[in-house]
Amino acid sequence: MRGLDPGLEENLAAYLSLDYADYQVAFVTDREDDPSFEVAQRVSARLPDVPCRVLVAGRAEDRGQKVHNLLHALDEVRGRDRVLVFGDSDIRPGPGWLRDLVEPLADPQVGASTGFRWHVPVEGGPASVLRSVWNAGIASLMTGGRPPFAWGGAMAIRRETFDAAGIRERWQGALSDDYAVTGAVEDLGLTIRFVPRCLSFTYADCSMRELCDWSFRQLAITRVYRPVLWRVGLAGELLGNLTFWGGLAVLTAAGLAAAGPTTPGLATSDSASRPLLLAVLLATAWAARGVKGWMRLRGVMELFPDAGGQLSRWRAAYLFATPLSSLISLSGFLRSAVTREISWRGTRYRMVSPSRTEILD
Repeated sequence: MRGLDPGLEENLAAYLSLDYADYQVAFVTDREDDPSFEVAQRVSARLPDVPCRVLVAGRAEDRGQKVHNLLHALDEVRGRDRVLVFGDSDIRPGPGWLRDLVEPLADPQVGASTGFRWHVPVEGGPASVLRSVWNAGIASLMTGGRPPFAWGGAMAIRRETFDAAGIRERWQGALSDDYAVTGAVEDLGLTIRFVPRCLSFTYADCSMRELCDWSFRQLAITRVYRPVLWRVGLAGELLGNLTFWGGLAVLTAAGLAAAGPTTPGLATSDSASRPLLLAVLLATAWAARGVKGWMRLRGVMELFPDAGGQLSRWRAAYLFATPLSSLISLSGFLRSAVTREISWRGTRYRMVSPSRTEILD
């Protein structure tokens, strides 16, 4: 935890209201004067039925602050605890979140289970809605069979698997907790299972600058920890944006040319039909993206009917704003291609390698 996320008190209270028989919670921040520390203490006192510790990890020196906090929290694990579960402070898990996240671990071939995030705009605004659309596109990669990674904001792993994979050692100099877990589980020959019911909502708005910095950070981390995935994503965004926006530019130029003065004898039915064909192709591509966006939204609304009303407010964006979110992606990809420095929760880092992180602040 760091700072006051929107709805932080409600988010933390949700972790202490889960429908699970025996579990304990550790809320971790880096310093006692952080405002999240007081909120966590207040929530813990208000909901005393679940054992809860509010911990101060201190500042990280050679790894990401989140990883540092998680390593500190591991010291509070009880001897009888068989499963380790990690969750972010800016999501609001539902009552069955923990039960659903732990259930796949009964299969010995499943090394880790994971949920994912869905951003829900509160007041709205172009940046907040675009962030939700952008993140929804990433959510579509989280298939039940083999998702490309375990997401650290909602992740469970058996304690014996955690130890056998040497994740504590992998975290020592790391910035990314989830990509380190993903690599460790894969090295054991185990799979990662995505649990759709553990899709977790973040209720918050953002500015356009926050959106660009946030999306860049996700892609910069991916470039260091999963370079193959990053290269595939870059190629896809280059091709998609070039096709759509390049085609739109050609169509616009053709329209302007058609509206201008013409030279008798030069216009042909063939040249006149080309802009129309291009317009049909672009409209088809846009419609296909819209259908995919609608299917994603519909699936989430059916799975979480209580959130359906709020999500339906932004239905048009999920259907039609994908080309704009692709521009955000392309910008983040290009930016992450030239720098490994990111800012995260007020701290600036340089990712030298997956196992070496420099703190610049």
